[in-house]
Amino acid sequence: MSGVRGSFLTISCAKQQNLTTNAWLHLGFAWSNILPLLITPLLFAGPLYVQFLEKTLPFQEDWDFEHDVLFRFLSVVGFRNYFVVSARRFAALLSI
Repeated sequence: MSGVRGSFLTISCAKQQNLTTNAWLHLGFAWSNILPLLITPLLFAGPLYVQFLEKTLPFQEDWDFEHDVLFRFLSVVGFRNYFVVSARRFAALLSI
C-alpha cells in the first residue's frame, strides 16, 4: 500500500512541477527573457570589483573624497557628463 501512495505522490509532484513551469512560461518568463536580467548585474559588478581590488571604494584605504567625488563631478568632463548631458536629455524628454 505504501508503494501506491509513493507513486501517487510522485505523480502529484510531477504534475505540480509541470503546472508551475507552464505558469511561468504562460506569464512570459523564459530563459531568453531572463538572461539580460542576469547579465546586467554582472556588467555593473566588474568596475566595482576592480575598485575593491584597488581599495578605492568609499571608506577603503585609498579612497579620497576630493579626488573621487569632487574632481569627478566638478571637472570639465564630469560637468559635461553629469550635468549638461542630463539637462539635454531632460529637455529632449520635455519636447516629445
